[in-house]
Amino acid sequence: MGITPYDVQSSVSLVTRYKSYNGYESMNQSHNAFPDGFLRNARHEQPNEVLHNGETHGTLSPDEYEVYRSVDLRGKFYVHRRVEINAVLPYIRNKHVHPEENENYELNGLGDFYLSTGVHIVSKPDELLFQQRLIAGAGVKLPTGKNNLSSDGIRMHADMQPGTGSADGFAYLNYITGLGHWGADLFAMHKVNGENYFSERITDNTTGQLNLFYKIKMKDWYVIPSVQSFYEYTKGMVVNDELQLESGSNLLTAGLGADLFYKNIGLRLTFQLPVYEKLNGDHLSNSAVVMAGLSYNFNQLGYLLGK
Repeated sequence: MGITPYDVQSSVSLVTRYKSYNGYESMNQSHNAFPDGFLRNARHEQPNEVLHNGETHGTLSPDEYEVYRSVDLRGKFYVHRRVEINAVLPYIRNKHVHPEENENYELNGLGDFYLSTGVHIVSKPDELLFQQRLIAGAGVKLPTGKNNLSSDGIRMHADMQPGTGSADGFAYLNYITGLGHWGADLFAMHKVNGENYFSERITDNTTGQLNLFYKIKMKDWYVIPSVQSFYEYTKGMVVNDELQLESGSNLLTAGLGADLFYKNIGLRLTFQLPVYEKLNGDHLSNSAVVMAGLSYNFNQLGYLLGK
């Protein structure tokens, strides 16, 4: 949320996020970014088809996939020029399809609520040539989403539930710098996860993000294209003190993004593909990450805690 011309101004936004998984690396399967949409590849080769060099591969367009979608209501509120409060309430739609196992289900509902506070330790956004900002923050994730949805009396898999059922804490650093029209946004976060009623716990996870951007000003418009990368690491899910295979994440994605602002209205677009992934067991690979957001930025003239 650091790439914005509306400095120390409160805002509200709606953000939709999409993440897809399909294809097994062990079977040399391809990955469709949109396995559940109109861009899906229509080819359906048979598993273990023999190639011209004598090698075999799996289905090039696998039917098994998982799709994770959410629509987030987000708010950023400045109570002081150097103190911000961030809140995120997601609505979750997760889908799992496995035709060979006759599995096709979707779980919907409110997700877990995030609340955090950030302090602007370094704040020099008004320098003519070189600008920078360092934000240190911490927050909590509250178990507001359901994690016990079931079908025919059987609880669905924990990964597909709208909520985790655990209270978690996290801390982060965000450094934003600019030199003329060019800029960089570096973000790092570490999250400590609790255990839920079902003795499930995601191991602590670390995430990082680096965006390189260029700011273009045209009258009432700001156009900010960017090159983006994102990294996430966690060992996976622990159930009854036992680490589950096929649940970890060691993933680096990269792609392009753009932020467009017209007066107080902002539009954000992001598309990323995996460039590195180390799997914990034989499970579906990450295929794509897509995000789009619409925001409204207030013309804030004062703050609850003074200047």
